[in-house]
Amino acid sequence: MAYRGRMPALYLKLAGAAAVLLLVAGVAAGLYHRGYVAGEAKVRAADARAVVDAQKAVEAQKQADLKTSSDAVAGLKDELQKLKDHPPAPTPVRLCVSSPRRPVSAPAQPAGGASGSASAARELPGVSAGAGTGVDVGAGVQLVAEAGDVLAARDRACIEWARGIAK
Repeated sequence: MAYRGRMPALYLKLAGAAAVLLLVAGVAAGLYHRGYVAGEAKVRAADARAVVDAQKAVEAQKQADLKTSSDAVAGLKDELQKLKDHPPAPTPVRLCVSSPRRPVSAPAQPAGGASGSASAARELPGVSAGAGTGVDVGAGVQLVAEAGDVLAARDRACIEWARGIAK
């Protein structure tokens, strides 16, 4: 049973409905795609704003770190200059000053008995007159103290810098 020339009305209706359905699906897909692209554009714009804000924050932090570092270095230079401008007054330091004779404690006695020389008084030999003054080590001690002051100033500057960076 073949139809010649004319399609039945039911087939025409189904074909028309399929065409309309395809047209509606195409329009819906186009609208969805347009919305998707617009959403992606909004996300990209928000990401770009976030990148710009992050770059500004990094630059602000760099400036703050630079200021903190320069303040710490300036403080160190000031403190070192103060140490250089106002050194402590040197005082003589003498070692090995001893009296002519001084007593020494006796060694412990052996458990078995007394030794023959234990009864004699024990003393260190004396220093001849004028030789008991020792060497003046004040200059060396002064250099060590100045080096300690420089190290302490440097350490205080480092601590100040670390506190500034940690803010």
